[in-house]
Amino acid sequence: MVKLRSKSGILFWLTGLGLLALAGWLWIKQGTPQSSPETEFSLRNGLRLEVIATEPDVINPMTMCVDEEGNIYVTESATYRYGVEGSPSGKADNTIKRIKPGTQGRPEEVEEVKVVASGFENPVMGVYIYENKLYATCLNELFVMDITPTGDLVNRRLLVKDAAEPWNPFGMYRVAVGPDGRLWLAIADHPGTIPVTLTGSDGKTVQLSGQSGGIVSCNLDGSGLEMMVEGFRAPFAFDFDPWGNLWAVSNGEGSPNLYVKVIPGMDYGYQSRDVSYAWLAGKTSLAPPVYEMGAGANTAALHYYSSLFGDSFRGSILMANWGSHGANPGNRSIKQFFLDKDRTSGEEQLETLREAEQPLITSADTMFRPTCLIPAPDGGLYLADWHGVDDESNQTGRIYKIVPENNRPEPGPAMEEIRKMDPESLSGLLSHRNHFTREQAIQRLARSGEAALPALGKVLDSREDPLAAAGAIWALVRINTNSAAQKLKQALQHPDTRIRSLAMRQLRDMKALFLTKNELELLARPLAQSDPSAEVRVEAALSSGSPEAISKGLLSALEIAADRRLRYRIGFELGRNAKIEVLEKLAGSTDPEMQKIAFIAAETAQNEGNALAQAVAGWDMGVVDQNAGETLVRRVLSGSGPLSTSERLTALKWLATQPAGPEEKLIAFLAACLEDPDYPVQMAALEVIRNSKPASPDLGQAVLHAAHEAGSKNLAFLQAEAIYALGSFKKTAESHHWYSWISNASADVVTASLRALRQGIRPPALMDTLWPAAAEAARTHPSLAGDVAFTFRRQAAADEALKNLANRGEDKQQLARDILSSLKEASVQRGKWAFASACIACHTTDTRSDAEKLGPGLASIGASARAEYIVESILEPSKILKTGFQLETLEMQDGRTLSGQVSMKDKKAVISNLGAEQIVDLDDIKTRSTSHLSPMPSGLDNGMTVAELADLTAYLLSLNGTE
Repeated sequence: MVKLRSKSGILFWLTGLGLLALAGWLWIKQGTPQSSPETEFSLRNGLRLEVIATEPDVINPMTMCVDEEGNIYVTESATYRYGVEGSPSGKADNTIKRIKPGTQGRPEEVEEVKVVASGFENPVMGVYIYENKLYATCLNELFVMDITPTGDLVNRRLLVKDAAEPWNPFGMYRVAVGPDGRLWLAIADHPGTIPVTLTGSDGKTVQLSGQSGGIVSCNLDGSGLEMMVEGFRAPFAFDFDPWGNLWAVSNGEGSPNLYVKVIPGMDYGYQSRDVSYAWLAGKTSLAPPVYEMGAGANTAALHYYSSLFGDSFRGSILMANWGSHGANPGNRSIKQFFLDKDRTSGEEQLETLREAEQPLITSADTMFRPTCLIPAPDGGLYLADWHGVDDESNQTGRIYKIVPENNRPEPGPAMEEIRKMDPESLSGLLSHRNHFTREQAIQRLARSGEAALPALGKVLDSREDPLAAAGAIWALVRINTNSAAQKLKQALQHPDTRIRSLAMRQLRDMKALFLTKNELELLARPLAQSDPSAEVRVEAALSSGSPEAISKGLLSALEIAADRRLRYRIGFELGRNAKIEVLEKLAGSTDPEMQKIAFIAAETAQNEGNALAQAVAGWDMGVVDQNAGETLVRRVLSGSGPLSTSERLTALKWLATQPAGPEEKLIAFLAACLEDPDYPVQMAALEVIRNSKPASPDLGQAVLHAAHEAGSKNLAFLQAEAIYALGSFKKTAESHHWYSWISNASADVVTASLRALRQGIRPPALMDTLWPAAAEAARTHPSLAGDVAFTFRRQAAADEALKNLANRGEDKQQLARDILSSLKEASVQRGKWAFASACIACHTTDTRSDAEKLGPGLASIGASARAEYIVESILEPSKILKTGFQLETLEMQDGRTLSGQVSMKDKKAVISNLGAEQIVDLDDIKTRSTSHLSPMPSGLDNGMTVAELADLTAYLLSLNGTE
């Protein structure tokens, strides 16, 4: 347990009539009172949490970094997401502060908390200190400031600017100086504005595909912009392992919450490719491999290679999760993951991400919201806690330090000593266990220039410690001379695969400056054909010069590659470099894995529109493509032959998300599926009928027959599904059918009949005939009283026992509690009915559907949200507005006013509203304003019982992105 101690100054904050009014406003705004300054955390055994700073010294910390002296630079946010209107003070109080922590990690021992920069209209989302300069991002600008001896930030200079001014906070995120000495910058997707279009200090422009976000790199002065990866939604954080691999977070509810070992140059598809949710989540045959992290939103992930914690931490990945949106969020934690390598063939290993049995930290405090996790100079971990109900700004915030209870630091030399060391001594620090010591040694070796080359050569020649060898490579890369490139060649003989691969990649990046084409090819071609590692062969192949040599090397790597990411990368690079004959040979192989590589290459070529694209344009990739269901439906419509049971299921799953249409062959297919002896096929056919409501009397008779057959076999679940589907047919079932179902002994059958009757307007005479059976059902099954009252409102109004059940009251909070308390008895099957009735027009739950919807896709909502959040979103849709689905109002130059969801296509604005689209030129728009009201209207729940709302919630909770 950790007890936070508030500063004495906080008492002053709670005095005065004006601040009491502010507290009242916050209560209304957040719906939840501020938490007590005493907060309980659950920590893994052996860990301790130290409090570095609390409010009012730090408010809503967004990100932080550490300078050479150990001072923490932290950014505070007042206007995140809600702008100045959402600021507690009514001002844009976005600042950068410097905190000089005390020696014992207690807030009362903090030497100084100082504002070192202010006046930012939007929150500063990323900061990084390198060579006495602080690099920072703010919405659509990357800039640099000098650090004065007193810690102040001065002389602000713009390095990179995005042409768009995206909606706060979907602009530039984190920035860092990579191990190569270049700036790396993450940018969010721009769904409501022009594509990410960046211009560096030298005028070079980079544009990301579609509306996607991604990560770019540039020199420290903002020149030399390059796109490194695109197709992400919200790459909120990224990190490098010692071997130069880029790892990125891409989070967001309604889209996969991903952790990705990046394939360089890859387009991961969000808002940039015509792919499904399942493809984005890495769950289809042709999708790039990613790790889907489940509920919430990851905000930080770092590879731990430092000294304070034990060996069990070294090389592991530590990940912070903000948690799900809404009150009482879940999965707010700091977790540990390991990269497991299972030996397969030869020297290749399969890499998988495994979660540790226990998280490092969880919290019972609903306001705990981790936003940033960075290593402290001694190897501990600094943790920033936004400390709010959700992403609103308030007057609270915390910075903690995670340390082991017993282990003490293994400190390197003091900074004063490091500054005096010669290259020989500095090179000896490259194997030090402390990350801060290693990084300072690399920086100073790079500053020494060519004087450091003999010492760095000795490190590479020793061929022992791979971490030291990696540090030597990074120092040589930052020295960046011809002599450094020549010295780097020594690393190609290192016994560690990771070092050879890193060296080959860096030599390829340096070739334009220091190596001729022939020199690089002479180094690369032998490795491309004979290195025992497929990873090294890939890097060597890409350094081989001609497309023919690249293809040959990639195919050589494919012969021994076992890791899925590496195999995908081979297909990806073949799609960029190979000739059609290479792909045709792979596609014609009897090995499905070789066919898959060919199709990955073909998809890449088509996505990039290169010279190979036209040659593969006619390829039918339905064998492994996620849309095989559509191909099977075309077979049905063409009458080219019957489908097997498994094929029927595939076709029906695709039809469940598509308009069924009036085609006679499709109606006959559905009727035939209702007679299939396999119950899942019948259930799937009924779902298609329920969603599409085809007006076919013959199909209605087939559904009625299916209901009778299921009843005769005592299959209540199937009978209930058929009865509910009958609710969309006007004249199929007679009164005696409904009477027998309402009188049924099965509560499931009774519920289905009651809800089916509510799907349309029924003749009063029918309802009067059924009322005695319904009233008896309410007495026999008290849990159905609400459904009876809603279905028979007129009749129930005269019944004292039932009339109050038809009126739930207007208290949303009480209704939410009633729904949550009913979840134990809720039915996922019935929840699908409610979804089809109230939600399907604007939302999809299918992992493979690419259809544009007014509302966000919900295929994995159960993996990313708690029940409380789902209920709150149903009852009060505007309370937590989903990013990317805001409504905008556009005032046109000609006086017209247009409203809807706005996206960009071919430098034009596309306004979508309930399926209708208007396309206008950007120059014709006078003003744009964003609404804070959800396009989902409030009151949709008014026609649903508490039990029905609980069923809907249970169904949404069951959706985890899988089929």
